Amino acid sequence: MIISSIRFLAVCTGNICRSPAIERILANDLPHQLAVSSAGTHAVVAAPIAQPMAALLRADGVDVSGFAARQLCADLIIQADLILTATATHRNAVVETAPAAMSRTFTLLEFAHALEWNTGHLIGEPFSAQRLADLIMAAHQARPLMGVMGSALDLPDPWGGTDAVYRDVFDLIRPACETVIAALGATDDQSGDA
Repeated sequence: MIISSIRFLAVCTGNICRSPAIERILANDLPHQLAVSSAGTHAVVAAPIAQPMAALLRADGVDVSGFAARQLCADLIIQADLILTATATHRNAVVETAPAAMSRTFTLLEFAHALEWNTGHLIGEPFSAQRLADLIMAAHQARPLMGVMGSALDLPDPWGGTDAVYRDVFDLIRPACETVIAALGATDDQSGDA
């Protein structure tokens, strides 16, 4: 099975803190055949990852080179198979731009929590396009159960904060990304001749 056409998109505001961290962690730990990118609803176009977040990513063994922030647009949304946003506000901006993306757009924490609740029957399966579709459907079905969590499903914006603030946000992003990666069942070893 060819999986190179599967695309993940991470979205935040400036595309210099939260969404690049999601992008680079997923890109680091998912098969290289999967395309992972990010964009901002009000991007600081062409800017690199904010230094405090870049330092945390580098310390975690994640490559931050060559990154340039870009503006979210309808084409990026339409082409994405899964969209993970920093907050519900970003999720709403994605859906307002491309309403058809609603069923495949989640906040990162919303998607991770949904996977923890609903994917036990999928554990151990290798990555496939069908597995991704099943995970998205499971997360979509869990969405009403998570309504009570409200802003707990948002990643705070660390921009302008101290290194400790960036660390706190990174410490939310990293485990949520690990949940997504584990649920996808995707490793370079498994993707060999997929």
